[in-house]
Amino acid sequence: MPAARTAFVIGLALTAVPAVAFEPMQGCFVARQACEASVSTRRLDNPGDIRLDPGRTYRLLGANKADATHFEIELPDASPKARWVEAGCGRPIRVPLWTGMATGTSEVVMTPCGCPWPPRSLSAGFAGPARAH
Repeated sequence: MPAARTAFVIGLALTAVPAVAFEPMQGCFVARQACEASVSTRRLDNPGDIRLDPGRTYRLLGANKADATHFEIELPDASPKARWVEAGCGRPIRVPLWTGMATGTSEVVMTPCGCPWPPRSLSAGFAGPARAH
């Protein structure tokens, strides 16, 4: 029996996938510096040599972890659009999920940081706060 248990544990260890941390966020990211916007937090791939424009506001998508070292933002003119920037490159402004949704309509409104809500990806068929997660 101990040999079977050992084999089971080894099998689990070999098939285990490391957890990927991602903290979804909603809001905007205000760039302070002309930092590179890479497609990964681990590799410095930056197709198109994309850099942030200081003072410009970008849609905030998430953070790499609760105590973020990187934020994922949307760059509309980049390919791919979702890019990672170092936390020191700017300031995240979180917007509560309910911002602009009190009417329960599909109306797109501007959030306090100047980003339209809901994002284009959610605006089609948006039914208000009851559908928000």
